[in-house]
Amino acid sequence: MLYHILLLIHVALAVVPNIPKISSQLSPNPHYSLPNLLSIDSKEEVNNFEISNNIQLDNGRLLLGELGSIWGKYKIPTFNKPWTIELIFRSTGTKEDRKYEENSLNVWFLNGDSGNLPFETFDGFEISISNEGQIPGVKLYNNDGVQSIIHDASHALGTCKFQYLDSDVPFTLRVSYDANSWFKIQMDNNLCFKTNQISIPFQEIKLGITSKINQQSNEKFEILSLKTWETLTGDAIDDHGLMIGDEIKIDVETEVTNDNSVKPNHIRESLMERAQRLRKEAIDSERQNLENQHSQGSDSNTNTQLDLILSKLNYLEVSLTGLNGVEDDAQITSINKEIAGLNNVFTDLKSTVTDTKQSVLDLQNVLVKQYSQMLDSIAQLNQKVIGEVREQHYGMEELSRKVDLLMNNHKEIAYQYEKTRQDTQGETSKSGDSVVDKLLKWILLPLVLILLVLVIFVYRLRHDIKHSKLL
Repeated sequence: MLYHILLLIHVALAVVPNIPKISSQLSPNPHYSLPNLLSIDSKEEVNNFEISNNIQLDNGRLLLGELGSIWGKYKIPTFNKPWTIELIFRSTGTKEDRKYEENSLNVWFLNGDSGNLPFETFDGFEISISNEGQIPGVKLYNNDGVQSIIHDASHALGTCKFQYLDSDVPFTLRVSYDANSWFKIQMDNNLCFKTNQISIPFQEIKLGITSKINQQSNEKFEILSLKTWETLTGDAIDDHGLMIGDEIKIDVETEVTNDNSVKPNHIRESLMERAQRLRKEAIDSERQNLENQHSQGSDSNTNTQLDLILSKLNYLEVSLTGLNGVEDDAQITSINKEIAGLNNVFTDLKSTVTDTKQSVLDLQNVLVKQYSQMLDSIAQLNQKVIGEVREQHYGMEELSRKVDLLMNNHKEIAYQYEKTRQDTQGETSKSGDSVVDKLLKWILLPLVLILLVLVIFVYRLRHDIKHSKLL
């Protein structure tokens, strides 16, 4: 009994412990992934995606209506690099919405260097989840950014039919890529489309999610999670089944060959399938041994203990499986908080730079205004000085004319005097001067000199007064 219990524990420990280790190595890149929507209060806390205003955040889900869009701010490197993108979504549509074939949820992988938006033309790939042509499911389209694409199942690279309307459970869409060897689309871990003939030539891709809903339809698409890995994950490599129509076909292939030395190939089982197989084999072996060794009475007690051990093993498996998700969500939440803090610091720094720039502009305006006022004052002062100089020049010209007039008068008087003296020279005696000569000599000449001195004094006085006014 003890041997079989230890065997079960060893089987569980041999299968389950590798899951957290693998998951921790494959943590999604937070730059290209949505945060845990249950841990945020508003869509404004999502810093790495541009979310349109008509999208609502409700109980950990983003509701996309008539024309909703979610575009990544960071471009995913894809040139010679693998990646895996996982989208968890659900449609609220019912059977009544089947008639609205234009209702669709679209996932875009566009050329990061192209500015084209996905209206009629785009450069890249489009995965459309719609009911086009009354064929519900996934359609894969591609375009070169030049021609207009026809959204019809007959023009799609590949299709995968499944019923997503009138469903209460979410679906997981997984897209994985590795250059020159891998392009795969999975729905709920079941293979929809796979080829090695697609090679994406872009250096980077721009990831986006959009919705298109008829106004008369009540359908909405719920986005529960979006994660991106820069590698191929284990779930992307393992296919649990094939999507055939609306059914799931177990993905097992048998190869027949005439060469007896070659063994048939088969798809290797996934971790989940391996764990289930080992657990089932251990349980069957334990029950077979108990039936051979114990009676009916002891079998009841043993089965009770066995059920208890199995329930604990199931709880351990679920806990270990979900541990990575919790750690990833906590890590993403912590990173988002750090990003939010950096954004706040950047906002404060930007506000400080803006205030400083405004202060510099105000100071520049003040300096320009004062400089303009100074130029106006200098111009007015120059005009005033020029006016004073012109007025002084005019005064000098007036004084010169008066001096010339005085000199002319003096010459006229001298001429008359000389003529009179010559006329009276014969009549007066040669021994002395006449009375007129004495008058001209002692009275008129000093008067002229005094008048000249007075004119010069008045001019200098006027010049000094004007000079004092300028100062």
